[in-house]
Amino acid sequence: MQVHLDKLSDEIEESENWIEEEENLERMHYEEYMYLRDLEWEQNPRNEERDHKIDTKYAKPIAYMTNHGPGLALLTIGFMVLVAVGITYLIMNYK
Repeated sequence: MQVHLDKLSDEIEESENWIEEEENLERMHYEEYMYLRDLEWEQNPRNEERDHKIDTKYAKPIAYMTNHGPGLALLTIGFMVLVAVGITYLIMNYK
């Protein structure tokens, strides 16, 4: 009976140690998350400034591609189809 009680007390102690380790791990993860969140908040103004510089620098090309991008994409696809048809024609005629 005593051996059984000793084993049971050892198991309880191990489970308490495991719970304590899990709590420590959760606390470490939470602290790491808070640190990363603080870093993100510190970098946010710099990121917004960088985005504003890029938007002002590339305003014309972005506007051009917004307006004419679909047409240029269709033109490129059409050109690729013509090249494929030309290659097929050459292969069929000069076997």
